[in-house]
Amino acid sequence: MGEHTPRFFRAAGCADHCHEWVNTHHISLEQLGVQTTVMNGPDGIGTVLLAEKETFDEIKEILRILLENQITQFRYSFPFGRPEGALKATLSLLERVLMKDIVTPVAPEEVRRVIKKCLENAALVNYTRISEYAKIEESYAENVSPKKRLEDVLHLAELCIEVLQQNEEHHAEVKNLCNGRFHMHLRDTFAPQVVRYVDLMESSIGQSIHRGFEKERWDPQGNGCASSEDMLWKLDALQAFIRDLHWPEEVFAEHLDHRLKLMAADMIEAAAKRTLKAFETCLKKGGKSPDYFIPLEIGVMMNVIIDCKNKAVHLCALDIGDTHQYHTTIDEFLERVQVQMVKCLIEKLLFVLESVLSKLSRYDEGTFFSSILSLTKPVDELGKAYVNFMRGNLEILRQKIIDELFILSIFEQWYTGQIKMICDWLTDRLDLTLHPYQLTCILAINKKCYSDFELQGVPENVLNTKTYQTICSRLQVEEATQSVTQSESNSSKNLFLGGVGALSGTTNENEESGEESDGNLAHNA
Repeated sequence: MGEHTPRFFRAAGCADHCHEWVNTHHISLEQLGVQTTVMNGPDGIGTVLLAEKETFDEIKEILRILLENQITQFRYSFPFGRPEGALKATLSLLERVLMKDIVTPVAPEEVRRVIKKCLENAALVNYTRISEYAKIEESYAENVSPKKRLEDVLHLAELCIEVLQQNEEHHAEVKNLCNGRFHMHLRDTFAPQVVRYVDLMESSIGQSIHRGFEKERWDPQGNGCASSEDMLWKLDALQAFIRDLHWPEEVFAEHLDHRLKLMAADMIEAAAKRTLKAFETCLKKGGKSPDYFIPLEIGVMMNVIIDCKNKAVHLCALDIGDTHQYHTTIDEFLERVQVQMVKCLIEKLLFVLESVLSKLSRYDEGTFFSSILSLTKPVDELGKAYVNFMRGNLEILRQKIIDELFILSIFEQWYTGQIKMICDWLTDRLDLTLHPYQLTCILAINKKCYSDFELQGVPENVLNTKTYQTICSRLQVEEATQSVTQSESNSSKNLFLGGVGALSGTTNENEESGEESDGNLAHNA
């Protein structure tokens, strides 16, 4: 076959020669078997024999059939649009072959009719080859289950879609088709419908957000909940649909893209507001005792915001020139929502520690409980209860939240809040000696708090702060004080018991001497 461009010029040269029939002599050459016609050729005069004309017509017919076959087999004749410009040259050569003479251009309707016929045949060829590749005929056997047939049909449909996408990607830029009359007609016909469709989808997605989040049960689904997954899927599908249109008018295409990005930002913001409202309402439920555990819905709500933030990078991104600009407004808004969520959650968790410390305050030196329980053996039920609360909620957050960095941020803030609250509680009691029960509980909480958060990945620089070291120093002093106090108490107790024993011995001796005196008097009498 050779290259397409040389073939085009060779055919054009032959056409010029055969179409420019002139009479080189001033006699009628029809008598000699030569067909002549006077034309305005390059030199004004030219001749062609009748045999040459017939041979040229035969070659032109063969060339026409060849070109039509190549257009029909364009996926295989020009794979992935290669060689560059070959398909365009083939279409131009086909127009040249269809010309009756060198002066009169072929009618556009005739070219369109030929190309339409070729594309119809191409569709049949493509489908036939895809069917053979997918072995679709085998699924019509009697022993094939309906499920297998349906799977084969779906596979065939996927292959057809892939072929159409490849055709659009590699063969749609031919100047005869792209931005031509056909594209202009499509643009004028479907532009209002596309705008209307976008309007309807915007209204539909907005209503689904309103109704969905009102009735949302906050069960985990995907990376969020049912309503958020539905909203994000619809936004992505709408953008993919508009993008796959490959709208020929650049200005209108940019307008559609910009509108869809802003729509996505507005929808995500509305969903985030409803999620935050439900989050705050859910946290208000439940008490402040150590048996409180974070509801599973809290993790789902946090995941909704995390998923929206991740998807916003794609759904709200604006492509402008060579730069990739993100819709910073929605990103900043979602960041504020996350900060507010963490703040509310930490406050709720610290309320439990505050209630525990409040109960321990009843044992302050000089209080009623302190005097009653001063002789009892110190236990740490309250400390153990808080440690179980802390461990249980650490595990819930670890399992239910999908973003590792977000989890770590929550843990760091929670740990810092606990340590600060314990340090403040101890600072308020600088002039008081801790009750053994207070000391036992605080020691258990402080020790397990450090070790458990260390196991969760909280770094050393967050754990071993000056505040934590201050707590440890104070507790060491209190332990030493309690040890000395307990030793003194034991010594006093032993001394007391010894004195009581000595007194009891003296009394017994007196009683015995008295009995002896009474006996002597009786004997004398």
